[in-house]
Amino acid sequence: MTNRTLVNTASRVLRHRDIWKMGFDLNGLCATGVRYGMVAKAIEDGKIVCEAVDSFPLKPGQKLAPGTKIGALYDPDANTMFFPREDYGKANVYEQTVILHEATHATFDLFAKTTDDRVLGIEDESAAVLAQALYLRLCADSDSMATHRFSMMINGPGELALKLVDKMMAETGDFVRDKRTYFLRPEQTLKLRAAVAEEWNLIKETLPDGTIEDRSGVLSIYNGVVSCYSCWVHGK
Repeated sequence: MTNRTLVNTASRVLRHRDIWKMGFDLNGLCATGVRYGMVAKAIEDGKIVCEAVDSFPLKPGQKLAPGTKIGALYDPDANTMFFPREDYGKANVYEQTVILHEATHATFDLFAKTTDDRVLGIEDESAAVLAQALYLRLCADSDSMATHRFSMMINGPGELALKLVDKMMAETGDFVRDKRTYFLRPEQTLKLRAAVAEEWNLIKETLPDGTIEDRSGVLSIYNGVVSCYSCWVHGK
């Protein structure tokens, strides 16, 4: 059964007044404020469950680099977001970014094109980390940011995502001057994808042009949350 405290926290994060400014596309994976609002609705409707657990139900292939800790987990087969405790994200801004990270995976599941939508792990996680950084810049006040820094290694995905987000915000006027979905260019994500491959223990290869290729074969397989998206949206 879904945990109402976690549902309320996740809903508050995903319906933050400034999250609606967010909109980017990373190699075909699209994350927008509108889509996060739909994930919030799915959570509120019980289509996506939130649970507090003592240990995360990891599957084969979900292996992080040694020493890396998991903050939360989204399971597309169970349509469930798992958290380590009931009060997760209530006051800690970094934990709120982790909620958004897992909600990004849930977004791809909710908007899956088929019942076997396959996403390369390196793209999936890169998009989720980038969403975390955007939340910090768009939705967290300066005092909270000073207190709750990205808890990934200084040269890891979190720090690189923040640097990339700063460039994105400079180009778009903090997503206010230019409200269109920001399409990331391949060269912009080279360092982030490489750091994600390192953090998530993926086998990577750097090609002569600097492109990072994921050779691990790790895929995120999304099978959809509702059988008829239109029916659910319109309450039929």
